[in-house]
Amino acid sequence: MLKKLPLYAKPNHVFLFEDNGVKKIGAIWFVAKLDGFTQDELSMITDILYRYLELNYSDSFEVATNFCIAFDVTTINILSYAQLGNKRIKSPLIELVNEINQYI
Repeated sequence: MLKKLPLYAKPNHVFLFEDNGVKKIGAIWFVAKLDGFTQDELSMITDILYRYLELNYSDSFEVATNFCIAFDVTTINILSYAQLGNKRIKSPLIELVNEINQYI
């Protein structure tokens, strides 16, 4: 739930690993759309995936941002949450949720 709007994530693979004694979690979500997703759409998918992992697993695991991945199988574009965190790519998720909430 993000600002009272229910959002759902259904990653294809959620996996655990250990890095320097730290238990970490990652996930990959394969998505497809005719003609592929735009960069903004793929960034929102990655953002939702990260929030899903953080909400459900952060008590037991550190979310590995490099391994929180949306994979567009149509265009073979891949985006990790680490790329969003580095501010190289911006997710418009919050703006979209705010806009939707104006109408409900």
